[in-house]
Amino acid sequence: MSVGYSLDGIQSDAVRTWLHRLRHAGPLLEAARASLPADLRKRIEHVEVPAEPYDCITLSTFHGCPADEIEKIALHLLEEHDAHVVVKMNPTILGKEQVEHMVRGTLGYEELRVHAPAFDGDIRFDEAVAMMGRLEAAAQKRGRRVGAKFTNTLVVENHKTFFGAEHKQMYLSGPPLHVLAVTAAARFAEATGGGFRCRSPAGSIERTSSIRCCAGSCR
Repeated sequence: MSVGYSLDGIQSDAVRTWLHRLRHAGPLLEAARASLPADLRKRIEHVEVPAEPYDCITLSTFHGCPADEIEKIALHLLEEHDAHVVVKMNPTILGKEQVEHMVRGTLGYEELRVHAPAFDGDIRFDEAVAMMGRLEAAAQKRGRRVGAKFTNTLVVENHKTFFGAEHKQMYLSGPPLHVLAVTAAARFAEATGGGFRCRSPAGSIERTSSIRCCAGSCR
């Protein structure tokens, strides 16, 4: 299960009700089966669908979401919905200097222009490590775990003509994001002693990196 993007939205009656109903979805599933034509219902009667479709929620927030709000949302998901929580990180946790060096220098994507203000509002690396430690302590009290997902897209400046001039920013994924994500995950794992499960989003993976990603330590 994946949710976003703000504390107000996730705490709204609509989202809370939706998450609660899906967490214990037996009545919904039975109603859905009963609504099917008899012949189709007979053909799928052997198909087992768990009455509890999820016990883990991935949190994805907007770029620039304050660190304290991310932590509040994660705590809300732990306490209100009693689920394991995976926090999706942004590549900006590596810092502007390292991101620019990797993207434009090491990887050779010289045409890309990193959007500097994106680094000002995003959670910093040290904040993320400290936050995850606090969240893990809170989760353990409930018999749950927290993990991290690396990473969200990278905000870059729109300096080409594919998108109109009114669009000042673009969101980078694909091969360069994959390298940033793996680097951020490795640095995070080292800083936390490998105590958290890490996941990789599909947006950073394509045909040339899929095998290496599957063979790696991020799950």
